[in-house]
Amino acid sequence: MIKIRKARLVDATNIANLIKKNLLKAKINKYNLEQKKGIIKKNTAKIVRENIRKFDVFCAFENGKLIGTIYFGEVYSGENNIGGLYIDPIMLKKGLGKKLLEYTENYAKKKGIKKIDLYSLKHSKEFYLRQKYKINKIYIWKVGNTKTKTYGMEKKLK
Repeated sequence: MIKIRKARLVDATNIANLIKKNLLKAKINKYNLEQKKGIIKKNTAKIVRENIRKFDVFCAFENGKLIGTIYFGEVYSGENNIGGLYIDPIMLKKGLGKKLLEYTENYAKKKGIKKIDLYSLKHSKEFYLRQKYKINKIYIWKVGNTKTKTYGMEKKLK
C-alpha cells in the first residue's frame, strides 16, 4: 500500500538518492548527461534539507521505501508551483506520479489556492496535459551549453 506524507529532514538523503536514481536510470528522462549532472548537483541531501524547510515536500512510500517525491510552494517564480516530481524508475507508468500530483493539488485546494503553475520539459509535457494542465508559455532553459525547451503550465483548481 502506498502512503504519502510530508517530507521530514531525515528523508533528505533518500530524496536526493531517489532524484539521482531517477535521472540516471529512468528511460523516460531525455536529459543529456550535462543536464543530469546539473540537476543532481542542485539536489544534494544538504540542498534537499533546505528545500524541505522552504517548501511543502511530499514523499510516497511503499513498504517503508521511498518511491516518489514532489515539491510545492515558491519552487520557481510565484508561490503556487509544483516542482521536483521524481519517481523511482521501477514505479514509472504505474500511476504514482498522478497520485502525487493529485495529493498536492488537494493539499493546495485545502489552503484555498485556486491555481497551480509548473514547468515541464518535452518528455513530461504529455503527462501534465493528461492531468488537465495547460501550456501558457514556452521558455528556453539552459544548462551549460545545452538549451532545452521548457513549457510553463498551469491548472485552475476547482
